[in-house]
Amino acid sequence: MENDLSLIHPVIEKVLELATLIYGEYDESYRTHLSISLTEAATNAIVHGNLEISSAWLSDGENVFQEMLTKRPHDASFAERRAIVAVTMDRRQLSFAVRDQGPGFQVSQVPDPTAPENIMKAGGRGLMLMRNFMDAVVHNQQGNEVLMIKHAPAM
Repeated sequence: MENDLSLIHPVIEKVLELATLIYGEYDESYRTHLSISLTEAATNAIVHGNLEISSAWLSDGENVFQEMLTKRPHDASFAERRAIVAVTMDRRQLSFAVRDQGPGFQVSQVPDPTAPENIMKAGGRGLMLMRNFMDAVVHNQQGNEVLMIKHAPAM
């Protein structure tokens, strides 16, 4: 996937369509959990991984975050990077592997967004949502790939 956030929604819709084919009708919360988790992982891969845009820039009064989000996809240093989304489904579980071509990060260094000192800070909430909504979330050692697993809905 190119570094274009508008490509994420169509990918998610296709995944949800395939899940319906395999699992039949399932409850809305299952669908929401899949959608939010995949949105967060793909957004993180593009924004923070491939484009190397820091969440800390959201706090800057100069609107640096938005400026970088506009410029970096066209910058030769970042333009050729891609986010790879691999989806595997069977009757037991659904798994997403989302990988970027950025330098990675140390997952253990992401501050807990629920800690009182971090409540008003940007960053870390997407990881928290993924961990809460999926049955397993594992990052590779480099920190540029996340594997998320969700057990199949009760049929």
